[in-house]
Order: sequence, then structure tokens, then C-alpha cells
Amino acid sequence: TVDSTSLDFTENDAFTISAWFKPDTTTGENTIIRKGRTGGGKLEYILRVNDGSLEGFYSDGNGNTASVSTSFSDTGNWHHVVYRYNGSNDQNTLFLDGTQVDSTSSSLTLQDNNADLHVGASFSDESNTGCSSANGASFFSGDVDEVQFYDKPVSDSSVDNLYEFNDVSTPSFVTSFTSSPD
Repeated sequence: TVDSTSLDFTENDAFTISAWFKPDTTTGENTIIRKGRTGGGKLEYILRVNDGSLEGFYSDGNGNTASVSTSFSDTGNWHHVVYRYNGSNDQNTLFLDGTQVDSTSSSLTLQDNNADLHVGASFSDESNTGCSSANGASFFSGDVDEVQFYDKPVSDSSVDNLYEFNDVSTPSFVTSFTSSPD
């Protein structure tokens, strides 16, 4: 769990999330990154494997989401995912292993919130404070590594570089926020 104002993006902001993940299953919800919780209208953005799909989306706080997704069924292998949001044109883009797999534009306003950011976990209700399934928590089944946040929509060539030049053969969990690599 991370709580930093630098991760509280608003409607005109732009951001990119990059992560390596190795799922044990594609059944059910396996959250890679989640900002906020579904209860109380506090969901801001999420990146997850969910019932055979890789999904990235943001919420307007009123139950509406703008999403990008692709079919996904590979377990036991490392994959690189990038979710890019450009607030100036409301463009959502999803990349898998360096290749753009979906892109869409939406008129929804990204909800601003100061809820916690969770890596590899999801909490279904704002009132739940315990880290167990009995308290509404679910956890990524597999591994998540090399999570990075950028405060801009990184270029397609930078997405390719993140995929080609990161080595997860020796995972070391890192979470960082930076204005690079472009």
C-alpha cells in the first residue's frame, strides 16, 4: 500500500503505469495496480487480469469507467504491461509485451481521490481495514515486479524500450515514480 499525493492524478493529468507480472491464474480478479477502492465511489484507476482479460481503466466516481482490454490466458510466464492515460485528449491505451493491444477515447472525467494505491491487492470496501479475504481483500495470484509510474503519457518507442530493456530474470520488487524516460 502506498499513499502519495504524486499518485493522485486528476482529469487533465497524464500518467503511465508500467509493470511486469507473472500470473498463476487468469480466473477471477487479479489486481496488478489499484488506486482506491470500489466501495464509496473511491476507485480512480486499475490495472488487472480479470477472467481471461487484461484490463486497464479509470473511473469518474459515479460507477462509470473508461476501459481498455485484451484477451489474456497465459499463466506461469512473465509479461510486461503498460497502461497509458492522456488527460489532454482522454485517450486510454493498453500495451502488452511492447505491443499496443487496445486504445480508446472517453469523455469521462478521471476522479481525483487521495485513497491508497495497492500493488497486487484489491479491497472491495473503503471501510475494510484488514488484509484478508474475510475483510474484502483479494490478492494477485502470481508475481508483480518492476512497477513504475510516469507523470506523462510515455511515447510508443519508450513503451517498447521498457519492454525490451528491462530484465526480470532476477526479480527485485521496485516501485518508483519518475518523469522519465522520454
